[in-house]
Amino acid sequence: MNLQLSGLAARAIQVGLATFVIVMLASCGGGAVSAPTATVTPGPIAIFPATATLYANLPTTFTVSGGNGTYLVTSSDQSTVPVIAAIAGSAFTVIPNSVASDTAVTLTVRDTGATAPATAALVVKPRTVSNVVTVIPSASQSAVCGSSVCAGGDAEVRVILSQGGVALQGREARFDVVSGDFRIITSAPGLPEALALSGSTITD
Repeated sequence: MNLQLSGLAARAIQVGLATFVIVMLASCGGGAVSAPTATVTPGPIAIFPATATLYANLPTTFTVSGGNGTYLVTSSDQSTVPVIAAIAGSAFTVIPNSVASDTAVTLTVRDTGATAPATAALVVKPRTVSNVVTVIPSASQSAVCGSSVCAGGDAEVRVILSQGGVALQGREARFDVVSGDFRIITSAPGLPEALALSGSTITD
């Protein structure tokens, strides 16, 4: 009697185990089996060019890659190289302000995540040549014309070439008529008047 009870108990345990296994398999098979999602780590941020020589008032374009694709750009000298705080896409352009001498500036690019930032070392130079043109009407024209040149009148056109605020001597400057009915007197003083649409002179 004890042996029979033991056998029944054993069968009950086996049935119970089998039932448990079936339930477990049913619960696992009820949904799709998928591998764990891999965590994508953004690549390092890179800015190109990483070193550059810029000239005042002239644009320079930089490209950015890596990170999460949303970038913030800062300048170590906002008065020399002003930049937009956030950029869209992978490129941005900066236009340095005027400087009197070579000026070092660092651009820093970071993303909105935890990727390490990247930097670009810049040297901003004064614009190669700055020119200031003034037009001075001759005293012989009517006073009603003011500072303008009246029809049939003449004027003196002056240009100052400078670099970094220093006037440049011995440089050739060319004048061209680009619009309007004007002519440039190209003959030297005391010689018969010669007129042209362009003319050159040397700064003194």
